Amino acid sequence: MTRRTPLSFIQVGADLYLVVFSRKKEAEKLADILSEELFKKPDVIYRLVIPSQALSKIYRSENVEVKQIVYESTSSEEEIKTTVYFGRNLASVLPRGEKEKSIKIKYILYRDEVGVFGISASGIVIAYTQLSQSEFVSYIVEKIIPLAEPPG
Repeated sequence: MTRRTPLSFIQVGADLYLVVFSRKKEAEKLADILSEELFKKPDVIYRLVIPSQALSKIYRSENVEVKQIVYESTSSEEEIKTTVYFGRNLASVLPRGEKEKSIKIKYILYRDEVGVFGISASGIVIAYTQLSQSEFVSYIVEKIIPLAEPPG
């Protein structure tokens, strides 16, 4: 069976990123196939990682309305490990200061000046607003890649 999956290679500085416009499992499988075919070894192409501290910059930004956030506690003392908040603007109820250091943001859903987006710590970006492929790539380059851990 043949399946077409749109993708883009994006160069930002000296780094090269592969953006796969597909579901998570399909994107992972395609990255594995490309890694094997291009480099003759697995895991040369790997998932973007966005640290919790970088994701927290989103809800602190002006003109951003946080609609959902999922985080887990990294403290061994807390009974509740995963917490999900839903609401209109959650920035005011999210942990700050010392409490913020004991959580790890897993996913954030927000509205900004471009549209509504969901971003996971594992680099999955979902556009809930209809954008062209080039608009989406531009958004990823301008807003998401700067949040990511350096490649390598």
